Amino acid sequence: METLKKLSLVLSATILAMALAMGPAFAAETGGGEGGGESGGPEKIQLPERQHDLVGLLLIGALGAGGLAALVNARKQLRGERDQASGEFRWR
Repeated sequence: METLKKLSLVLSATILAMALAMGPAFAAETGGGEGGGESGGPEKIQLPERQHDLVGLLLIGALGAGGLAALVNARKQLRGERDQASGEFRWR
């Protein structure tokens, strides 16, 4: 039960941190003076205009993929699915 509690706390902290980090991005206005969305048709996805934006998107994607890999690794370690893992936390 202790492992489940720790895992849920870590996951909730991760979700809270991601929500706080993504908040300003969702608050930004889209389609400012171009009249986007007024016609009622589907909007096109805009590609990054600058190389800095593209690098930022790649870094965010790599961070997300690394975080997902870390969660999968932690799940396997805590459940004891590896031969050398007992499923309990030990200080080293």
